[in-house]
Amino acid sequence: ATVVLKSLPGNPPKVSVVRRLSARAFNPTQSLVLTSKIQNAPSGSATYSWSCIAPASCDAIMADSSNFNTPLSGPFVSSAPPSMSVKASVLKAGESYSFRLSMSSIALESPGFGDVDVPVNSPPEGGSLSPIRVEIPDPQSSDLTPRTQFKVSTEGWVDDAGDVQLLYSFYMNVNNDPEQKISLSQLQASSSVLCRVPEGTHTIGVRVFDADMAYGSVEVSSAMTVAKLVIPAADFSSTLDSMVNSTIGTASELDDSAAVSNAITSTLSVLDGVDESTMGASDGAEVVQKK
Repeated sequence: ATVVLKSLPGNPPKVSVVRRLSARAFNPTQSLVLTSKIQNAPSGSATYSWSCIAPASCDAIMADSSNFNTPLSGPFVSSAPPSMSVKASVLKAGESYSFRLSMSSIALESPGFGDVDVPVNSPPEGGSLSPIRVEIPDPQSSDLTPRTQFKVSTEGWVDDAGDVQLLYSFYMNVNNDPEQKISLSQLQASSSVLCRVPEGTHTIGVRVFDADMAYGSVEVSSAMTVAKLVIPAADFSSTLDSMVNSTIGTASELDDSAAVSNAITSTLSVLDGVDESTMGASDGAEVVQKK
C-alpha cells in the first residue's frame, strides 16, 4: 500500500510509505519492513519519525524500542530514505495497523507525512480431529496392530475470507513424546489421511496452513493401544505385499494422489527396521517383529 500526500502550504515534502507484498495480509511470524520515498525534501536539516495511529494498542508497541530492528526517528539523509522494520511476532494476528512516517524541518510551516495500513493475517482456528476410524483391521488379530489401517480426518476450520484454500499436514508423536514426531502426510489439500502406526499409544495431530502459510494446529490422544506386530519370517514378503496393496486400493478411492503416496509411506515406515529373531529354543520358529 502506498500513500502520497499532496503539497500543503509551506511546500512540505511528499511522503509515500510502501509495504512489501502489500497485496496480501501480513504474516505476523515474519518481520514487517516499511520503506519510503520522499519528494520535495527540505534543503536544510530535516528529521523523520515513525508512529502508529491505530489501533490504540499499538502505542505500547511503539514505546518499546526492542520491538524494532531500525530506529524510529533520526536525521533525514536523502541517499538513505527512512525505513522501519518491526520484529517477527510483535504484531497481533487479526489486527489492522496504521503506521505513519512524518518529515519535519524548521524551514517548513507543517510536516509532511504518509500513512500505510497493514492488515495482519489470522491463522486458521476452531478445527478438530474426527474420531480415528479403522479402515482395514488386522486379519490375523482382533487387537489393533501396526497392520491395522486408520483414517484420520479434520474439519471445522475457520479462516480469513480471502484464504479460500487450506492445506493440511498430519503427524504423530510416538508414545505421546513430542521429541519423537513422525510425519503422517505431506502438505496436502485433502483434509484426511490414511495411515498405519507402530506399537504404543500415540498423539495424532494436524497443522492447517492458509495461503500465507500461517497455521493453526490441534492434537488429540489416540486413546488406543497398538500391539506389537509379529510376523512369521516365511510370511513377511506376502504380508508386506498385502498391506501395500490394500493401502493403495483404499487410498485410490479418495481420488487423491497425495493420499496414495502418504498411505504407502506410512505403511513402509511401520515395517522399517524389522528384526529376524527366534521365538523359542524349543520350536526354533523364526519371526519378524517390529522393533
